[in-house]
Amino acid sequence: MSKLSRLLAALLASSALAVSSASAALFNFTYSFDDGTFVSGSLSGDQNGQFVDNVSGVSFTVNGLSFVDPIFTFAYDSNTTSYLPGPVVSFDLAQNNFVFATSDLAASDFSYNYLFAILGSSTGVDLVTAYTYDPYVGSQETSDTPARWSLTLAPVPEAGSTLALSGIALLGLIAGRRFRR
Repeated sequence: MSKLSRLLAALLASSALAVSSASAALFNFTYSFDDGTFVSGSLSGDQNGQFVDNVSGVSFTVNGLSFVDPIFTFAYDSNTTSYLPGPVVSFDLAQNNFVFATSDLAASDFSYNYLFAILGSSTGVDLVTAYTYDPYVGSQETSDTPARWSLTLAPVPEAGSTLALSGIALLGLIAGRRFRR
């Protein structure tokens, strides 16, 4: 087996492995407030019925204001007024219970510059809030209007198309090498 054939086999095997090991999906979300404030962002996780589990990689903007601060994610327990690990993110507005902030609220660090939260309960939505402090933009409301919340699976290119493009590129390399001989 030539070096090029081994390289081709290794490249195709690693591409297939990379495609099959990516399990988390990317989701886009938006929320629009009565006063015109608009939140949009994305997160990674695993869809489980109406919920997204293993939430990570959260980013969001408020009225288009983006930032580079790390995002901490929590659920809020209204009985103990504490922030807990494991945000509850749902396609259904009223089933959400998450806080995304730029400080570790669970460690009582309330120095966040950016925060977005939807706190739902069995009786509906208790609170939806978004704040930025640099520059200040803030909005807070209770809303049972599901149309204001959108959580969608982001389009992802097919794994087959990635593998096909890799194969075509390798065939081009092989053809070029044979042509030079």
